[in-house]
Amino acid sequence: PSEDTRGGEDISVGANSRARLRILLERYAINHPARLRAVLRAAPESVKPALRRAIAVSVAGYERALKALD
Repeated sequence: PSEDTRGGEDISVGANSRARLRILLERYAINHPARLRAVLRAAPESVKPALRRAIAVSVAGYERALKALD
C-alpha cells in the first residue's frame, strides 16, 4: 500500500480506538456515580458528605474526559 493509504488506515484505527474509549467512558460516567449514590443511601451520616464530594468529583472528571475526546 502507498503511504497515503497507510496514513488513512492509521486515522481510521485511531478514530476507532477513540470511539471505543468514548463508549467505555460514557458507561463508566453513568455506572460509577450511580454506585456511589447507592452506597450513599445506606451510608452512615458521618460518611455522607465525603461520598457527596466523591460523586461530584467523579461526575466532573468524567465530563472533562468526555469533552477532551470531542
